[in-house]
Amino acid sequence: MSVVAEIRNLIARPARSRRGGMVGVDIGTAAIKIVQTESRGRSVRVTRSTLIPRPVLSQSEGQTDPSIGLPELLKAHLGTSSAFAGESAACVLSMSATPIQTLDLPAANRHEQRSMALVELADDAGGRALSLDCWPAPGAGKEGLFPVYVMSVPEEIATNAAEHLWNVGLRTHVLDGLPFVLARAARIARPGEAGPIAVLDWGVSTATFVVARDGQPIYTRVFRNCGFRAVQHAVVNGFGVSLEDAQRLLSEYGLPDATAISARRMEVQTMVQDLCAAALHRLCDEIIRTMSYLKTQGSALAASRILLLGGGGTLANVARWLSETSETTVERWSLPEAGDTAASSLPLWGAAISLSMLGSNA
Repeated sequence: MSVVAEIRNLIARPARSRRGGMVGVDIGTAAIKIVQTESRGRSVRVTRSTLIPRPVLSQSEGQTDPSIGLPELLKAHLGTSSAFAGESAACVLSMSATPIQTLDLPAANRHEQRSMALVELADDAGGRALSLDCWPAPGAGKEGLFPVYVMSVPEEIATNAAEHLWNVGLRTHVLDGLPFVLARAARIARPGEAGPIAVLDWGVSTATFVVARDGQPIYTRVFRNCGFRAVQHAVVNGFGVSLEDAQRLLSEYGLPDATAISARRMEVQTMVQDLCAAALHRLCDEIIRTMSYLKTQGSALAASRILLLGGGGTLANVARWLSETSETTVERWSLPEAGDTAASSLPLWGAAISLSMLGSNA
């Protein structure tokens, strides 16, 4: 498990939650997803969940500080008397707030590499203290150096997010990095699968692609200009509807389905696909490019399938469309033994579920 930022002066050590797993908190740019799970053997079920929509922020605001408006939203929807109050929590911020890059560093232990990375990033930080984590990246570095992924977040942002959660009764012990959250999500969905598995978190602002093995990220790439927002806005503008109604069209109708029971349904699905074609093909092109590259790197990185989660994973029939268009097996992320109805919405909750299971009894 990676801890991008330890929430200082707030905890001594994480305590096990009273009711199964920890509370997983996914602070995204469009919504805050809060989940608690319970594990029994290989069976996992969501016991409580809350979705808090966020007002639309400008791109610069969303990237600068994801805690903008967070205390007001949390107090309005939770308060200190909520069902989650008093529980241990683990949190993740969107990739737009926690940039990742690759540095070539000398061989060293993890603590030493973090110190070297802080020096490398000091100029870009503009004097702000950073919390960061680093882990091995594939490939070869410059002579005598080794490629390392580095993910960072200003300490002020990390601490603010934790304090806002504590103020509504969530004892926040961990701020985790999204690549590690997604890697664990892959293991949760495919607990017995050997070899690498790819996970694509198609978020509203950012699409993050991770190849995981044994619950750890071994390759990470951010797909630029591929956020699910482009799909939502295409439907908003094309149909002249609200964002809420557009999301309903995307999740209930989605893309064309050969089993559509009416001509009217197929007509709506075709219109959705036509409106979203540019955004869909942009994402598909990135998938094709990335999977082709991974195949050249040998079996260690050549994932046989992609698990799709995030808001984009709720787009009906998108996994089938991506599979056919990219010639790669793409499946919606889901929990083992989840029913068809639950599976359609689970991709939205995948990151929060992965966080919740940090405190699982499993």
